[in-house]
Amino acid sequence: MNEYEYYEFYATTHPLTSKDIAELRRISSKAEITPHQFINAYSWERFPGDENHWLEKYFDFLLYYTNRGHHKYKIKISSDILDPKIAATYCIGSNASLCLFNDKMIIGFSAHSHARECTWQLSPLLKVYEDLAKGDYRCLYLGWLANIQNLQDFDDSLEPFVPAGLNELTEPLQYFVNFLNLDQDLVTVAASSSLPLVKNDCQDNSYMDWVKHLTVEEKDQVLIDLVKGGCNGNYSAAIDFVRRYKLTRSHQLQQAVALRTVAQLKYRAQQITSERERLIKEKADLKLAEETRVLKLIKQQRFSELLGNEILVWSKVESLIEARQATDYDTAIQLLKLLKDFGKNDVSSSFFIKYNELKIRHMRKASFIAKLSQFEKSFGP
Repeated sequence: MNEYEYYEFYATTHPLTSKDIAELRRISSKAEITPHQFINAYSWERFPGDENHWLEKYFDFLLYYTNRGHHKYKIKISSDILDPKIAATYCIGSNASLCLFNDKMIIGFSAHSHARECTWQLSPLLKVYEDLAKGDYRCLYLGWLANIQNLQDFDDSLEPFVPAGLNELTEPLQYFVNFLNLDQDLVTVAASSSLPLVKNDCQDNSYMDWVKHLTVEEKDQVLIDLVKGGCNGNYSAAIDFVRRYKLTRSHQLQQAVALRTVAQLKYRAQQITSERERLIKEKADLKLAEETRVLKLIKQQRFSELLGNEILVWSKVESLIEARQATDYDTAIQLLKLLKDFGKNDVSSSFFIKYNELKIRHMRKASFIAKLSQFEKSFGP
């Protein structure tokens, strides 16, 4: 099977110029190109460009996936929005990686899915970026989890700062969890020490103390940036200042929670997985034991002892009918009589609803329908 590769580049901060579009058109004659987007799929040839170079020069985002299960999402982000030192604490491997250039960086998230034909959408991933740009580092932590999930050399390492709200993942972040092919039990364990999201970071007036402890130079620089940006209609300085406060406040609150090692996270996740699998097996064993008991009672024609197992009896009726044997049809009729007695001859009972549905499903089995006709004579007026 030929490999299918899907590339979608997207620009938000600076739309492509006519010159940019012309350059890209010379590289690819078949791609769908707009001022904001480049989309193309490759089957017989390879992508002709360099992903990071295209992000550096033209675009802000890249979504890539193949029909062999590999997929990745790359974002370009300014160091004014995200401190590269913070990003580096999370981006420690191939599942979450970091590439620096000038005053920007490219963060790449990648994974491999066993569902090879899986396709991905860019829109929920863009929402993940929007939250990151506001100081929400949950996607970075999830990227770190993907790294340690697939690496064996970090068991003694401590986890990085645990952002708040890992127990309250939004739909885009849950989509991102699936994108990274993360073990849900590992996410659950990681979230156990994550503080709840604070809806109003200023409700306890802690920001006042934070502002008071800023140096005169820091306050002057903030005011300069605010005035300079405001004169040009750019108020990002205020957003950056608030984001800086929220990050500091979040760190202060999270300091009371002890960081865990990678080995501790993995061990606890494995415990949860093992316990769930044990419960599933226990439930399956109980169901099998009950099915075996019911089957034994049916073979011995001890039908009165089947009271309370209507669901299993209906299931057995279906399997007997599908066997298409006269003796099995007779046993099915006997079980239907038992089920009718369970319904106490109430014509509005669930028995008659299920019975009519069964009759419709097996209408083409003439010999069985003939036996049903005889059985129905016992229904009365």
